[in-house]
Amino acid sequence: MKNNALHIVLAGLCAAVLASCNVHRQQRVNISEIASLGSIAALQAAPKEVQVERRGTRAFEVYDELTLAHVEFDDQGKFWQECEEYDRTTGTWEPSDRTQLDALEDYVDREIGRGSYRNGAMMIVFVHGWFNNSKEGNHNLRDFRRALEGIRADVAEDRPVLGIYLSWRGGSLMAPGAKLFSYWDRKKIAHKIGQRDLGEAVTRIAMMRQAIIRRGERSLEKNARTRLIMMGHSFGGAALFSASSRFLEDELIALEKSNYRGHIKRRWDLLILANPAFEALRYEAVDRYTTNMMMAMRDGVRPGKYSQLPRVLVASARNDRPNQVAMPIGQTAANVFEARQPFEWPLMTKSIGSYDQFHTHYLDLVDTPNGGEARLSPIWESQMQKTRRDANQRSLAAYAADSKTREFGNRSFLDPFARVFDEPGDARTVLPCMVASVDPRIVDNHGGIWKKEFRDFLVNFLKAREAAALRAR
Repeated sequence: MKNNALHIVLAGLCAAVLASCNVHRQQRVNISEIASLGSIAALQAAPKEVQVERRGTRAFEVYDELTLAHVEFDDQGKFWQECEEYDRTTGTWEPSDRTQLDALEDYVDREIGRGSYRNGAMMIVFVHGWFNNSKEGNHNLRDFRRALEGIRADVAEDRPVLGIYLSWRGGSLMAPGAKLFSYWDRKKIAHKIGQRDLGEAVTRIAMMRQAIIRRGERSLEKNARTRLIMMGHSFGGAALFSASSRFLEDELIALEKSNYRGHIKRRWDLLILANPAFEALRYEAVDRYTTNMMMAMRDGVRPGKYSQLPRVLVASARNDRPNQVAMPIGQTAANVFEARQPFEWPLMTKSIGSYDQFHTHYLDLVDTPNGGEARLSPIWESQMQKTRRDANQRSLAAYAADSKTREFGNRSFLDPFARVFDEPGDARTVLPCMVASVDPRIVDNHGGIWKKEFRDFLVNFLKAREAAALRAR
């Protein structure tokens, strides 16, 4: 009887776990339909069942205002290969030998041939995080569409907007009590995806960017109006950084070895990591070479103008509880028996946003006559002001000895809205990588990356960067 009762309990537990599992499958299998869905605003206002019917399985959402393409990855980090295409001869849907990314390349090639990109393009890539996917109705997908609309209205000007939603099974266990235990599994899968086919996707999307510049704009790189902006959130930030970090590190190394007379190749224009959920150790080399550049500039080295425009922006909310609490617990459990040097332990257990030594900026909401406005300011500048207010606590000499907070003449090295981006003809004091500690009123907790204040900041940031890029030609 006892054995039977135990078997019943175990069977019940197994059934509960299976019931909480999120199905591992490709969502966007239809790569044939690229006819316009009309106005994105009109479809967004339609009943939910109409939205699901019209775009639920489409890999391409083509609207009057913009295009959104889907590329999905399985738990092995590989492209899904279960796409279907409509056979007009038989009138049936048939398995395709093309992946979603293959279809995207074909789409871009056709649009180049039609002259759609003669003024360039705004290419916006997003990788979602924990618990999300590409299923119709997902809130990250909905918010990404809204962000694309904002970029189309405020930044793109006469350039078409091409959004690319890179998705994966962000949640394997979805039951409220069980899903938190998927932390280790989903983090591992995120890095696996980044090290496998997401890396290939980033490279091929960068090649599409080059094709649009050469054959669409018929332009040289330095005069191009095409932009590739990539953004990852949470474990999506982990996946995207895993896919792009080797290239970034190699470019920073080469830049230092050339005494900053070279430039960072424009594989992408800006990489944004919003509340990224990965350990600080993975970012250590980028921070080290960025700090070396900062010190070289202090000593009088004058890098080339365009190469130092921001390439990476890490935005981490000050109240990001999952990264501040769950990450140390999860990383401690995963690494407690790992061999390491003493200084590596905090780097292994803290997220990049929680590791204060990596912070370069504050992003705060400042009151203005027109309401609140997000302002980015270098940490050394804020700390210098604090030191001057309370010189008894810390002398200016001791303050200046801190390599992270030295003042470079009377200019900010990374303030995009004050002396740097607005200084006519000179963007030389801008460094390529920044880590910002963000006011919770701009990004709230871990998932609040779609607040209007943050969207407005990113739009203003892109505008400022565009103006500086034009001046730095």
